[in-house]
Amino acid sequence: MDKNYIKHSLEKVQEWIRDSIDAEATPKEIYDAIVSAITEDYDYHQRYAQKCKDLLDFLSGDYKFYRKNGVYFEDDGFWIPPQDEKQSKWILPVEMDSSGECYVNLPDDLLGAANLKDNDKVEWVDNKNGTYTLRKVS
Repeated sequence: MDKNYIKHSLEKVQEWIRDSIDAEATPKEIYDAIVSAITEDYDYHQRYAQKCKDLLDFLSGDYKFYRKNGVYFEDDGFWIPPQDEKQSKWILPVEMDSSGECYVNLPDDLLGAANLKDNDKVEWVDNKNGTYTLRKVS
């Protein structure tokens, strides 16, 4: 960033602090104003970043949406692909049985696409982004 602009911005902060003191703002009011400004910017950028992430996830196929009549809808845990497209990704819920063991039910279309049969051994590969890749062990 331009050093002149940084200098100008910091001078504006100094002016704002002097003006706040001259206006008899309390230290707590000045503190609250600074924290509020930072929090508002942080929240704005978090929302913006989440929108960018959602779009990137959507474009990469890692999304929780389904399409109906050309419109995409959010879903509660499953992505339902359009029937005219080959599905290569599934979003599946992790379930828990009465003993506390976790499991994932693999739908028939996933089993077919992965060429899996009952009792096949699989490897779960952590993609380090909250998702896993399922691979058949030879």
